[in-house]
Amino acid sequence: MITEGFNIFNASAGSGKTYQLTKNFLSLILAPKSRQKYRQMLAITFTNKAVGEMKQRILKSLHDFSMPQVPLGSRTMFEEIKIKFDYTPEKLKSLSKDTLKDILHNYAFFEVLTIDKFTHRIIRTFAKDLKIAQNFEVDLDIITLTDQAVSRVLNKAGKQQELTRLLIDFALEKIDDDKSWNIALDLNKMGKSLFVESHIHHLQNLMGKTTSDFINLQKILQAKITQNTTALKKHAQQILHIIDANGLEHGDFYSQYLPKFMLQILERGANIDFKAKWKQDIMGAQLYTKNSSANIQDTIENIRPKVSRLFEELRTIFYKQVFYSKSYKNIVPMTILNEISKEIKNIQEEQNTLTISNFNILISAEIKNQPVPFIYERLGERFRHYFIDEFQDTSKMQWENLVPLIANALEGENEQGEQGSLYLVGDVKQAIYRWRGGEAEQLLNLSFNKTNPFAIAPKVQLLDKNWRSHSKIIEFNNGFFMHAAAKLSNSVYQKLFEEGNQQMTNNKIGGFIEISFLEIDKEAEIHPQCIAILERINKIRAQGYDYSDICILVRDNKNGVLIADFLSNQSIPIISAEALLLKSNEVVIFLISLLQFINHPNEKGCQFAILEYLAGQVENKHAFITEHMDRLASFLYEVYGFNLDAAGQMNTYDLLELAIQKFDLVPDSNAYVAFLMDEVHEMGIKENVSVFEFLHYWELKKEKLAIKAPETMNAVQIMTIHKSKGLEFPFVIFPFADSLINDKSKSNDVWVPVESNMFSGFDELMIKCYDDLQYYSNEANAVYQIETEKSELDDFNVLYVAMTRAVQGLFVLPTHKTGKSKDVKDSYATLLTDYLKTLGLWETTKMTYGMGELSKKQDSAEMTSTEYIPYIYTTKNNEALTIVPSNFHYWNQEEQQAIDKGNKLHKLMANVKFNTDVDNAIHALVKIGEITREEASGYEQILTQLVNHPQLQGLFQDFDQVMNEIDVLNIDGTLIRPDRVVVKNGKTTIIDYKTGKIFDSHKKQLENYAQVFSKMGYFVDQKVLIYIDDTIKPIFI
Repeated sequence: MITEGFNIFNASAGSGKTYQLTKNFLSLILAPKSRQKYRQMLAITFTNKAVGEMKQRILKSLHDFSMPQVPLGSRTMFEEIKIKFDYTPEKLKSLSKDTLKDILHNYAFFEVLTIDKFTHRIIRTFAKDLKIAQNFEVDLDIITLTDQAVSRVLNKAGKQQELTRLLIDFALEKIDDDKSWNIALDLNKMGKSLFVESHIHHLQNLMGKTTSDFINLQKILQAKITQNTTALKKHAQQILHIIDANGLEHGDFYSQYLPKFMLQILERGANIDFKAKWKQDIMGAQLYTKNSSANIQDTIENIRPKVSRLFEELRTIFYKQVFYSKSYKNIVPMTILNEISKEIKNIQEEQNTLTISNFNILISAEIKNQPVPFIYERLGERFRHYFIDEFQDTSKMQWENLVPLIANALEGENEQGEQGSLYLVGDVKQAIYRWRGGEAEQLLNLSFNKTNPFAIAPKVQLLDKNWRSHSKIIEFNNGFFMHAAAKLSNSVYQKLFEEGNQQMTNNKIGGFIEISFLEIDKEAEIHPQCIAILERINKIRAQGYDYSDICILVRDNKNGVLIADFLSNQSIPIISAEALLLKSNEVVIFLISLLQFINHPNEKGCQFAILEYLAGQVENKHAFITEHMDRLASFLYEVYGFNLDAAGQMNTYDLLELAIQKFDLVPDSNAYVAFLMDEVHEMGIKENVSVFEFLHYWELKKEKLAIKAPETMNAVQIMTIHKSKGLEFPFVIFPFADSLINDKSKSNDVWVPVESNMFSGFDELMIKCYDDLQYYSNEANAVYQIETEKSELDDFNVLYVAMTRAVQGLFVLPTHKTGKSKDVKDSYATLLTDYLKTLGLWETTKMTYGMGELSKKQDSAEMTSTEYIPYIYTTKNNEALTIVPSNFHYWNQEEQQAIDKGNKLHKLMANVKFNTDVDNAIHALVKIGEITREEASGYEQILTQLVNHPQLQGLFQDFDQVMNEIDVLNIDGTLIRPDRVVVKNGKTTIIDYKTGKIFDSHKKQLENYAQVFSKMGYFVDQKVLIYIDDTIKPIFI
């Protein structure tokens, strides 16, 4: 087993990478003389769920190792570690027990984090050095941020002449393409690219460009387009002239191809193509028939060189023309995108926020300017051992930012002469997040030692045993992907699938694979894929399996919705992303429609939605809706007691609570409504949200707001392939398995280098990748080849993930492709067809191919029943009534007033990390009614004195870490909660706030806190009691 240095685990699907990570982690912390080594270890992964799973796996293993009888599931790892260190069972059990206890008592030092949380910590710690405000907030809501920026850009319309013209041009272009003139939605979609790492640096280069610069570029491109259109027609005219001058008729040419094509150019300009085979090689093309006279043949051959030269020039002009035209169409979006980018930066500066995408940029910019990046010096001393999971999804910038930190551990030694270690775990074949910045080539290059940022070479280990699937599925996938790899253009990618996918089987013998090619009838009322899916579900169920044993994987949500609707109508229980969305629940739809009606009383759409819900089981719904449509407000008051005018005066949360009560919307339990109310409540805490504002928020977020499904629910799961990564299911149904490989209709934006002196100072242009891009220039060809190869790998990887989720049975449903083989593009369906032909199984009339056996379920675990918690609403019958959270025995007494003041001051200071947080802390308590607006100014004066006190200023700014009101478990099992703990330069200050008289017990309490923190490894430098009254009195102990 690899235990030190630089280690790479190439982990194919189901190969037990979590087991390997856990084993290596435990091997380090359970090694001889390794007490508290976990404090020097950092494990990084990409999702909070993965963090939870990794922590649970490590802690559970330690717990199992310490038991008198090690559970069966942990016994293999226990034995491996025992043998590695030559421990007795008792020794390893004792070590495991002590280590587990140590970790639980010092849990803050058990560092398993998402990479975003780690970079956030770096930014927060070194905010001053990075020249950003220390009290910045992390903005996770890029949808709202982008929407705010788009609104600002649109508000400039009519005020900035050049930008106004561009916005109008963009709207007119959408109308020409038969799309809505409302450009806000398109601008919001475009704005997402501002947070994608592959675009960030390119877009930053445009920040210095003005609208005028883009307009100048637009004029230059328009001039080039005009010039090239003229040149195309001139060359076509010259070729036709040569034909005529040599006495040739158009009919003398084979199918009149050449002259006919020249006439098309004269008529259409650049609206042509060069895809036909004869156009690719005019010198070798058949230009006349075999029956042509010798004279005609000789004449054509005589003019061929000259025609060929003009034809090649014409083709070169055409490729330039296409590039100019596509670039021209992209100028307006690029200009507006640049404006959105500037507004986002303005908003972030105003609101003192940073997005996660900002983190890596800030760190990258800082470390590039320094030989030994100072921001890593202290962190580098702490962390010596690194574990990075799912490395294939790490972005280039994320990895480059981590390299200096890891290099410090790998290439240096600690005081005991020990070197650090690095464990990278990943699988390039499962790299399906390139669109999110993942750079799979990093893992490939490190594995083949093509690039290595460290002084030591990696030890590469292939985890080549599949512990997940049954043998038939493993064997099929081994053969299929080895055969399909030949379709990949990149030889390294080919090798990856040919050699890296030969997995060994486990002790799970058997399994079942079925590939069914479906004939698609466009006139069919029900999609054939849906019928086929239902048949497979029934087939699996007939063998005794539960609905929850089945997962349907789709490439996109559109097909997921189609399948979910069909299965729901067939009374098949389902869990899908669409079904979990709040907008799919009829009660939520009703509540949103009610808000829309209050906001726009004359809007017929929301009136109809309200009445449609209230009609319920009414026999004649049409008559019911028609009767009440014109007097809906009166109807709601007369029948349900819901006063529209009164409701309109309420805040959104109370309004919805009232509606839930009046219309009896949740008699039992409704997770969707509970989630909606939580969302409204969260918004209300941050700011006073009107109905209009919440509806705007709803429009932005309704495609994302969703409840979480109970894991024990007996239902068929429908999910995208991307979300299935890392998961497994007894049975997988993979419908619509006919995606094209490298589908250019869904191509990505690429940045093509151009000569800045020819393009108004721009040195690159953003454009959708298209086939003819490769012919524009050498630089464009390089961009095209890289993008094509990566797109092919993307499609192969998605297919690989889909085909490797199944444990017992895999059902693949491609579409049967007809037509000439040369016209059928490479797709998942053609890859499967070719492989079946290779196996000798393909028959033209046979549509279904089964391999293995679909066995009956051996045991049936009882499904856990779901307990429903009733929804409790708390409407306010009297808006003027306020509940005072105080003990009635002390009302109006001085003692209670003093206690209240102390409690409120503690609550306020719990929300103050930096000296600039005072206003926000007070606003938050005013918002929830803890303090009145009249009291606010007094508390503001006290807190401002405190945080700016000459003896205390350094404790509210320029620190490395702060913990307010943190619960700490003492060794005797008691809890302590110091008011504030500040860490700076390795020194710790513990602070407690007091009101009223000075007592000796206060000092003793603080001394106790200091002892506990010292035992935890903190160097306690100062202990401060701060007495708060009309003046601030700090006492340093």
